[in-house]
Amino acid sequence: MKDRESRPVALRVIPAEDASWEEVFRLARLNNSLTELRTEVVRTERTRRDHLILRLKQNADGPRMRDQVSKAIGSRGVTTIIAEMAFISANNVDPLATPEEVAAELKAQYGVAIPAETITLHAYPNGLQRVRARVLRSEAMLLDGKKLRLAIQHAREDRADVVLLSDPHRVPTNNGNWVADESGSVAIIATGRSPVQRVLATGVPWVTAAVIDGVLFICCYVRPLVNVERFVQVLEAVEMVAMGHQRIVLAGDFNASHEEWGSPRSSLKGEELLLTCERLGLKVLNRGNTPTFVGNGVASKSIVDVSFASHAPPRAPSTERRDRSRTITRWMITRFSPNIFAELLVDLRLDVTAKDVKALMKLLREACNATMPRQQSGLGGNRSAFWWNPQLAELTPPRWCHPAMEWPEPSLTAASSVRPVSEDELLAIAASLNPRKAPSIDGIPNGALTVAIRTSPGTFCRIYQDLLDRAKFPAQWKRQRLVLLAKPDKPPGLPSSYRPLCMLDTAAKVFERIVLNRLNEHLEQVDTPPLSPAQCGFRRGRSTVQAIQEVVARGFIGTLIGHPNLLWKRQKLVLLPKPDKPPGQSSSYPALCMLDTVGKVLERLILDRLNEHLEEASLRQLSDRQFGFRRGRSTVDAVRRIVEARRTAM
Repeated sequence: MKDRESRPVALRVIPAEDASWEEVFRLARLNNSLTELRTEVVRTERTRRDHLILRLKQNADGPRMRDQVSKAIGSRGVTTIIAEMAFISANNVDPLATPEEVAAELKAQYGVAIPAETITLHAYPNGLQRVRARVLRSEAMLLDGKKLRLAIQHAREDRADVVLLSDPHRVPTNNGNWVADESGSVAIIATGRSPVQRVLATGVPWVTAAVIDGVLFICCYVRPLVNVERFVQVLEAVEMVAMGHQRIVLAGDFNASHEEWGSPRSSLKGEELLLTCERLGLKVLNRGNTPTFVGNGVASKSIVDVSFASHAPPRAPSTERRDRSRTITRWMITRFSPNIFAELLVDLRLDVTAKDVKALMKLLREACNATMPRQQSGLGGNRSAFWWNPQLAELTPPRWCHPAMEWPEPSLTAASSVRPVSEDELLAIAASLNPRKAPSIDGIPNGALTVAIRTSPGTFCRIYQDLLDRAKFPAQWKRQRLVLLAKPDKPPGLPSSYRPLCMLDTAAKVFERIVLNRLNEHLEQVDTPPLSPAQCGFRRGRSTVQAIQEVVARGFIGTLIGHPNLLWKRQKLVLLPKPDKPPGQSSSYPALCMLDTVGKVLERLILDRLNEHLEEASLRQLSDRQFGFRRGRSTVDAVRRIVEARRTAM
């Protein structure tokens, strides 16, 4: 467990029952008569219970500041000094742990009694939890550096990458690090760096299998009263799953005894289990005769939990380092007060202090921290991860590296001719921001940024205009928060099972909208070279949907005119027998091809247009002997002309 660093003296202001938090905030924080207090306050916070916390400087006189605040707020609240309490936290705790279990473990291991209602659990995206509790400073010093040894926590501290559980009391849902059978009797948990790569179907309950880091792990649980025939079926399922794998780990509660793993005598189930492992080439990992089941007052001690392996799984290389990236700070937007936030920005002199992007974002975070309770998100204790080093760089072929790209220098003369940023434009963009959208790395909610723009639009105009003039996009706005959303009913461990989502800071989105507006204006100008009518992307009033509709419409027209439907090209062949003709000969059956009626209609439409085209004055140079595909003429007319010519010649 970890104790937070000792903080300077702080004041806690608790509003009275008939007083609101906004009223107390104005009296204690925005009161111009408290000149000395305003210089001694370092940071202001709002708790989830709507208490106002005033963090003072290191050498501030706490009792004196408390008396001034108490005098200022009068009967509207109570002011106390915070100096005796501290927070303790433990990361990567078992996802099945409850506050009652954590309190019981602290009492049993270290003799510290902490009420369960003061313990909070926060779930991490990887399925683990973070424990946080508020205790006395003396108790925090006692627990500092200690370890809370629960199930998953115990495995992580022992550097175990995989945990195999038999008969767990509960299996968490929608957790990609857990693989369990359909009955929830056994589970495999990936607690190390490697995720679950593949889940194998066993076809029977009490058995689950998964591939982690190239090793096949099989976990089993067989109840004590299961007969030998059912036990053999479970072993056959294990053998079918393990077939074809070279690196295998088999473990579980088999409720089978054998002298090979330390039992005083061998049973028939133990003999069957040992034969199955010999066929798979597995060796027993149990050593000695230490009981794996210590008894429960009814059953005696025994060795029924057995582990087998083909060979020891290799350890990960030592070229690794801890990822010390800080957690993302977020605030509870449900407790956001626009009026208090705007008044605090005026008190912090946002229009004067915010000279650049860095100072602006710092002031916004400070205002959010003072007016909204904080909530932590992300992993508190980051696990080890492989990292780049010179040895890997030498082993990497040069063809893997993408050549460096030379970007053209921005034209400042072109940037200076761009329309300047106006307050009306900023206010319109702020009004279009969705307050329900999740923030990015900076954690600033959309609602807070909207209030800030409305409070001091001139400050934002000045900063955004400076970025346009310098053709500069700040580096801190280029960072993105990557969120992997698990797809439902997808196997864990596969990249296709997750939908990546990259989230940008809202202030960066506002600047992107400003640039987009000017880009659209430039593209739609009269003196600008016209774009193709088929260009739909990045154009105002057009979208991908319109492009798809255009493709569908052209395809339909092409189908009707130039490319008939394939269904209309199909013909029904009918063979009509000729009278007095011998059967079996092709000449005895005249062929008749029958077209669809819709296809005939299309043929008539095409024929009418073809006749109009041929009868034009400019095309009347056709031979007089041309009868086919001409209106008013047919093959019968051609035959009659031949007969008349023959008669005349005779």
